Amino acid sequence: MMHFRDRDSPHPLLEIVGDDQQNPNAKVLLLEVQPPAIGVFSLVSGAYDESLLLKEWSKMDTKDVMRNFSSKDTSLKVPLLKSVIHHDAASSKSSHFDGSFNNWRVPSSNFGNVCYTPGYWEWVEDVLPRHKDILELIKVYDAIYTSLFTYDYDDNVLHAFCELWRPSTNTLSTFIGEMSISLWDLQSIGGLPVQGHFYDEVVPSAKELTQTDTKKELLLPQSCRYLFSAYYRLAKDDLQGVSVHDWVKFWFRGPNRYAEPPQKVSKVRATKPRLNHNPSGHIDSNFLPRTDEENAPFVELDVEESLRDETNLAAFFACWLCKFVLPNKKVNHVRASVFKVASLMAHGKKFSLAVPVLASIYRGLKEISTSSNLSVANIIFPIHYVYGWLGEYFGTHHRANRSHRSIPLCKISGEKMAKCFNFTDAQKLFQQDVARHLHHLAMLQGKDLHLTDNGKLSNSWNEYIISLRSGYVILRHDSNFIVESYNPIRFSRQFGFCQDVPGDLVERPYDGTLLTLVQLWNSSFRLNTFSKVMIPTCPLEGAPLMTREYVDWWPSQRMNTSQGNLRIILKKTKKDSTSTSSKGASDQSKEKSHPSSKSQVKSNDTLQVAKTSSKSKTSKDGDVPAKSKLRRLTLASKATSPAPEVGHNSYGTNELHVSSDNGNDQTSNLETPCDEISHMYASPDGVRRPNASPSPTDRHWNRPKRKAQELDDICCGIDILDTIVIDDNDFVDEDSNSASLFELAKQLDLRKLYGGDLNNGAVADFTVDLNDLDAAAKDFHSSINDDQPSLEVVPPRKSPSRPMPSLEVVPPRKSPSRPLRPGSSDGFTELESSIASTLEEIRKVNIIDVSSLEDHVENFFKSYAEYDTLRSSKMTKESHEKALADAQHRLDDAKMAHEKLDGSMEKLQASLADVEKDLKSLTYKKKKVTALINIYQEKLSKSQENVTITEGEIYTIEANNVMSNDEVERLAKLEGAVEKSRQEIISFKLFP
Repeated sequence: MMHFRDRDSPHPLLEIVGDDQQNPNAKVLLLEVQPPAIGVFSLVSGAYDESLLLKEWSKMDTKDVMRNFSSKDTSLKVPLLKSVIHHDAASSKSSHFDGSFNNWRVPSSNFGNVCYTPGYWEWVEDVLPRHKDILELIKVYDAIYTSLFTYDYDDNVLHAFCELWRPSTNTLSTFIGEMSISLWDLQSIGGLPVQGHFYDEVVPSAKELTQTDTKKELLLPQSCRYLFSAYYRLAKDDLQGVSVHDWVKFWFRGPNRYAEPPQKVSKVRATKPRLNHNPSGHIDSNFLPRTDEENAPFVELDVEESLRDETNLAAFFACWLCKFVLPNKKVNHVRASVFKVASLMAHGKKFSLAVPVLASIYRGLKEISTSSNLSVANIIFPIHYVYGWLGEYFGTHHRANRSHRSIPLCKISGEKMAKCFNFTDAQKLFQQDVARHLHHLAMLQGKDLHLTDNGKLSNSWNEYIISLRSGYVILRHDSNFIVESYNPIRFSRQFGFCQDVPGDLVERPYDGTLLTLVQLWNSSFRLNTFSKVMIPTCPLEGAPLMTREYVDWWPSQRMNTSQGNLRIILKKTKKDSTSTSSKGASDQSKEKSHPSSKSQVKSNDTLQVAKTSSKSKTSKDGDVPAKSKLRRLTLASKATSPAPEVGHNSYGTNELHVSSDNGNDQTSNLETPCDEISHMYASPDGVRRPNASPSPTDRHWNRPKRKAQELDDICCGIDILDTIVIDDNDFVDEDSNSASLFELAKQLDLRKLYGGDLNNGAVADFTVDLNDLDAAAKDFHSSINDDQPSLEVVPPRKSPSRPMPSLEVVPPRKSPSRPLRPGSSDGFTELESSIASTLEEIRKVNIIDVSSLEDHVENFFKSYAEYDTLRSSKMTKESHEKALADAQHRLDDAKMAHEKLDGSMEKLQASLADVEKDLKSLTYKKKKVTALINIYQEKLSKSQENVTITEGEIYTIEANNVMSNDEVERLAKLEGAVEKSRQEIISFKLFP
């Protein structure tokens, strides 16, 4: 038996001690206690803010409306959503992008992604049929069912999504307007209840845990104490807590049927996987009584027989809340603070789970957007609901064949179910016109509905009305309070309303107190307010409407969002050199051309100006296979090492933010050269790039050059910072048969070409690193470094005299031997395109004449193309025989392994058939025995009734007095007298 006591020093604590509390060395567990927001000891329950309530949450207004951004406007009377936390007037200030990425990388925690736990899936399959009635009563059956699977994601899709997320409004910036994850989405996609009690995750005091009310009933269900008892047994100390693995292992003693799914691999997959190691999703409604082994935890904790089912369900809720619904910084650990809510849920109390989950998601996405280093960030939130939302609205996942339940989240479940996108295609997902699908989850009918929140609506309509109301979503975890604005007025088309320009968010400072927190929750999710709302008619065709004002307003907002994330990427220090190189990798796709042809670079693939820094190296399963990775080429400032950021001030001018070594920001205004403006354009992702001329000569090696004087006049004395980033990978092959082209590096010595013209001491430096071509020149099997040097052009620094450049050649460095892959033409094609782009940019600035260099480079790639064509067309006889022998050997091994596995599979299937046959037989016998038990139970009841009646008769007989002998003689005489009198009456004749 556990003993619970309250401590007040140094702060309120719950002390738990075992049976040996008199032992000074007995284990003592101390848990921090916080003031409760629900229950009899709550000091803030029932409080709400009247200013957050409206009498009507919608209105009808006449507007000039459009179906899409290109259609004609029409004047109509349309339904508009209202908000209490936004100003009525349209926003007058320009929106901006709140977050930024210095780099992009999913940390090892995967932001709280669901992972496999031995025994958990089996426990879910046991809980669902055993407690189906109460789970459906509190509206969590579907939500628990979704935890029966794992959920996959694509790194590039997640990257593109987070880049477009606006933390200040908790919305996603797409081509068609703002979208967001709503409370109704979490209910429709994940089965989470919106309506219910406030989710109060705190450790209760010993007083609340053990005392009774006036009716002699416990203030908290008794199962709550059993959860703390199990936690005491499993916890090693106050800090480490209990892992989910240990919790499941203690409570669920049934057989484990599922193995851990294989780890995610970097293989690019274009189709749906054929195998899935997740459960099938079929839930058998029949369940057997618990075995002695399964009852062991209840025996250890001395749980009463009548409370075992409720305690088992409470233990499962505690695990489910920590593992799947609301994971926090301590991943895969059970928190004692959930025991109060878990026991109340097992006792039949319904909690609003969608609200704290949405608060956690909003806060997690905000932390991602504002993180300075994602690789070490401990950002944990239920991100699998985000995957479900993306799959439902943007089709980012394959669809699973799960006909057992129609929950959208389950439709994308299973390993390798996320579709693979490169970063460019992932960005295009959010630039598509998907407005016609915006309202597909909304509860729209064939006519307008006028609803009143009077307490008589169904549970679904109550939750839908709550989801329409702007307010605040809240999560309380111990002393941590999360408050995030909820703004359906900004994405009202998801509910079928016409979208108008939203007003600015009302400034409402949160003082951090529990009282204000509960007031915000009660005000945002209170029912029976008698407020009214009109549910619009479902659009017969096309998407919900937009006002003309919104169509004019949104494009500028979207572009401001995109441009606010512009970055200049500078190269970092290499392993073997003090020069800097960019470690990030570009995800922009590059046009492939035949190696023998002259490179023709499209404008989209030319030098990128102020490229988004978040487009760093993506996951290996992202853009391209490992053998066709790209080479990074950087045009950057040589004078600056840290990565500066280009932002936009309130006056619309560009600013360059450069972080110094001590973390301070230095800001300087930048102006675009007058003539360069005509050569810039904004891509759909918001990145500004130089605009290529439509003339074919603009992409040719021998493109006409400008004179240096013309460039000097155009630049107006302002330095230009440009950046191009191409993926940093080498081109390696096992076959290294090649001829030497070492002399090419000597031919490309720029000092010999231009040394006589560029020895000017008053000019800035240009550095050309030729190690790429040097590596290719060494017999095609000489070495290249892992961190290959790149062709680096450094803009001129300002000097007292006229800014004319000088040129410096960095000699090739020796690097560990590594074979260059002659057979991979993709890499050389992209390298050719990259060098062409760089030389084109050099021609633009018209500082040096690179025509001779271009000829050498072109000759090199032509020679390589001829070599590669001849080499790849045929195999040598020895190579052919060896490859054939190796393949035959592998085939024999594979066939032998397949035969063994096939035999094992047949045995297992036979065993499974026998088990299923036995199970059917036992199930049939169970039904027959159960029916007989019911029949005999009725007979037993009737028999017991007869026994009771007979016993009463016996008691009555025994209570009577027995006559004496004299009384017997007297009775006999009286009986004779009676008979004699009767005969006399019979024989009497009235008329003789």
